[in-house]
Amino acid sequence: MNNGERRKSFRTNCNINVGVSGDDKEIRAESLDISETGFKLRSYRRFALNSRYELTFTLNPELTNIKCVASVAWINKVDDPDIFLTGFTFSELSQDDLLKIQRFVEEKGDSEGA
Repeated sequence: MNNGERRKSFRTNCNINVGVSGDDKEIRAESLDISETGFKLRSYRRFALNSRYELTFTLNPELTNIKCVASVAWINKVDDPDIFLTGFTFSELSQDDLLKIQRFVEEKGDSEGA
C-alpha cells in the first residue's frame, strides 16, 4: 500500500491494547490510530517489514474480540531507542469485524469533530 492508498481511509486516534502473535511469540502493543485498512502501533519490538502477524484487540468492552491477520507496511523509529512505530495493514479481516471497525472510526470521528 502506498501513501496515496493509505490516505483513502479516514484514520482516528485511539489507544487500544493489541496482542500481536507471530514468530512463536506474543507481545502487547498500543495502537495510536486505526482505520478500516489498518493500525499504527507503538511497541518495544521491531517487526519485520512485509511480515504477517495475528492481531487481537477489543474496540470497546461491549464488543467481542477482533482477530485478524495484518502485514507490516512500514516501520519508524522515535527518539526512544527501544520504541518502534509500525504500520499494519489488515490482510485477513472478517466482514463483521470490518463493520465493527468502520462504526468505531465513524463514531470516534464524529465525537472528535464535535
